[in-house]
Amino acid sequence: MSGRLGTLPAGPSDRTTCGADPLSKRLLSGSPAPVPNIAAVHGVIETADGMILLDQRGPQVNYHPLSWSCSFEEGMEPGDLDAGSHALERTAARGMAEEFGVQADLDRMTVLGLLGDTTAMSVAAVVYCRIPAPGDGTYGWLKSAQAPDAWEHTRHLLVPASPKAMARLLLGVAPPGDSTSPERSDAGQGHDSPSWNPTSRCRLLLTMFFRFGRRRTAAALARAA
Repeated sequence: MSGRLGTLPAGPSDRTTCGADPLSKRLLSGSPAPVPNIAAVHGVIETADGMILLDQRGPQVNYHPLSWSCSFEEGMEPGDLDAGSHALERTAARGMAEEFGVQADLDRMTVLGLLGDTTAMSVAAVVYCRIPAPGDGTYGWLKSAQAPDAWEHTRHLLVPASPKAMARLLLGVAPPGDSTSPERSDAGQGHDSPSWNPTSRCRLLLTMFFRFGRRRTAAALARAA
């Protein structure tokens, strides 16, 4: 899981107005609030046949419920540090096993960069993960996987790992009815307006740079704009 629960003491009264967001208010009030891991991995999963996995987070998660993630988040645990220079990849592998029931190869992972997730008060490493499962079998594979933290996700979507598809998704210009558009996929489901996890679009952009290079990425974004 990407966060833990803890109780923090109430802050002095002269600090009660310093945070306007809900998490800050909970922290200052002294009520139980989710306290994140200091460092986390925000992973991007690409299937064997070139599909990017998107997941809608469940309604009961501590951070960003019902938001769309590209593809998962996992907090770093002390045991992950045993992997030394591969601690970030170990964290990603553990997260994939816990949330999706897949055993990932550390050699097929690449650290793309670091992001500051201010809403969760943590530093996040973006890790690109290539898995052996093909996209056309991913839905059945996810459904049948006995992952202990599978409850953290409610829905899955697949996006072609192509400059055009990823650029249109990144800019929110996927055509109406397109199943790869999180902004449209919840229509009529009784949810509030769907939203992205705060770092998901950054992850998509970093993945495009990694897969296609800056020139092809810039050209795809220009055409999609």
